[in-house]
Amino acid sequence: MKIYYQFKNILNNKEKGYLTIILVLTLLSGILELLGISMVPAFLYAFNQPNEVLSELPHFINNIYKNFFAGKLLEFFALIILIIFILKNVLLFFFNYITIMLRGNTREGIINRTNKYYNALEYKEIIKENSSDIIRNITAESQNTNSALRDMTMLFNELILIFFIITMNFIFNFKITLFTFLILIIPSFVYYFFTKDVLKKIGSENVDLRSKLILTINHQIGSFKENFIQHKINFLEKYFKVILSKEITNIKKFNVLAVLPRIFLELIAVSIIFLTILVLDVDKNNIIAHLPSLSFFFVSLVKLMPSIVKVTVFITKINFNLKSVEVIYNIHKKSKDNKIKNENLKQRNIKTDNKSFTFKNSIKFENVSFNYINKTKTLKNLNFEIKRNDTILINGHSGSGKSTLIDLILGLQKPDEGKIMIDNYEIDSILTNWQKKISLLPQKVFLIDDTIKENIIFGGVKSENDERINEIIKVTNLENLINSLDDKIDSKVGDLGRNLSGGEIQRIGLARCLYRDFDVLVCDEPTTGLDDDNSKNIMNIFSKISKEKTLIIVSHSNNTKDICNKILQLENHSLKVIKN
Repeated sequence: MKIYYQFKNILNNKEKGYLTIILVLTLLSGILELLGISMVPAFLYAFNQPNEVLSELPHFINNIYKNFFAGKLLEFFALIILIIFILKNVLLFFFNYITIMLRGNTREGIINRTNKYYNALEYKEIIKENSSDIIRNITAESQNTNSALRDMTMLFNELILIFFIITMNFIFNFKITLFTFLILIIPSFVYYFFTKDVLKKIGSENVDLRSKLILTINHQIGSFKENFIQHKINFLEKYFKVILSKEITNIKKFNVLAVLPRIFLELIAVSIIFLTILVLDVDKNNIIAHLPSLSFFFVSLVKLMPSIVKVTVFITKINFNLKSVEVIYNIHKKSKDNKIKNENLKQRNIKTDNKSFTFKNSIKFENVSFNYINKTKTLKNLNFEIKRNDTILINGHSGSGKSTLIDLILGLQKPDEGKIMIDNYEIDSILTNWQKKISLLPQKVFLIDDTIKENIIFGGVKSENDERINEIIKVTNLENLINSLDDKIDSKVGDLGRNLSGGEIQRIGLARCLYRDFDVLVCDEPTTGLDDDNSKNIMNIFSKISKEKTLIIVSHSNNTKDICNKILQLENHSLKVIKN
């Protein structure tokens, strides 16, 4: 079974253990449910033939009856059945509680591993991914995959219960049970046969539609100013409505298909009850004789009907989520392949990467060329050297390869030809330790919706005292901002820094960079979108940093040249080194 193989690869060993426990508990739950069903005819039999029942009970129960319930046989039997029901339901609650906890752990694991897969991708792989697909897979498809697994375990639960009920009824009355079984199961199989392809189709469509919805939301939020000024909001709203309408239409189809079995099977069940009475030819004279078997059959039917309906519903939901399972299966399969590849890479680099590395001398490009797939060479035969404590400006027109050059220095991309040397090491052999020595100030600084302090630390090791962070605040000219706020450094910045100006966001980003223990600071267009005063502030900060650190700045701004001792000019895929 394809879905079994997929889940075998999606789940880790611990979660497979959880699943085994869930299936065992499901089996025990089925036995307990059958015990509950058996109590009704047992009570009626005890009511009809009390002496026979008493003679068959264990000796210690007989003693309890004689000592405490003499002459109150009906109350005694009712108490026994009540105790059995209480114990049964306490155990069922316990089983269900464990099952819910284990399912929650499995859901958490699937979502975490999906998220981890994208975090572990190499830069060249992550830039090929659609951001909307990433969000969709981590949020919706991981959840739907877990829902499919939950529905499979619940399907197993109902099938076990159906099996037990049918088996016991075969013992009581083979003919009636066989007739009932066939008349209930055949319509279920017909329903499954005609709906499985439709469900797979609309489930697959909804996976794509969810991506488009997320993409549209990203456009609405990410380019709100442009949409507002150019009056594109109505266009995006209409586009969103069209996609949402398609998704909701598919969900409506699914819900209609899910509710159909209950309606038809209930009608069939009522018909079975009347047919059973006719087949048994029950009359007033022999109804007492048939009462235990009839009561067991009808109580079984009451339990059986919801179970068969649930089976069809669970199968419907599983078919609807098959595409989600396939998406997550492919991600986890790739994740395992990448893990093997990364382990091999670690083994290859372990001798050098485990050494303590300090950047002492220079970054050298030796005959380096690079091109993206299906493109002419972006960079050709680059030869240059950046010495420790140099302040470098990388300049060039749009599309000249500035960002690619930075990616090569950071180790995010690998050259197709030539070597990149950090001191006496090839960059790949010390990549992890090299990247630990770098701080990156991106063109667009990402701020979390937390305090200024937490945005500066940003997952780094917190200092025991505030001296270091206070020094960084002084260097980055954040004192006036922080002192003007009610909660000072513990003030919230808002979602994506909405409570701050562009210059303030950039300086918090720079403070974050300085908080790291770094040797090289790489800045990508650090003054883009800033006014002259904020640009000068940033340049003054760079000037202070450049006395002790290596600075590599990508910028079009003329005032950046004043603090740089070397300019790397990119033209026609080649590079010219200009001393400043």
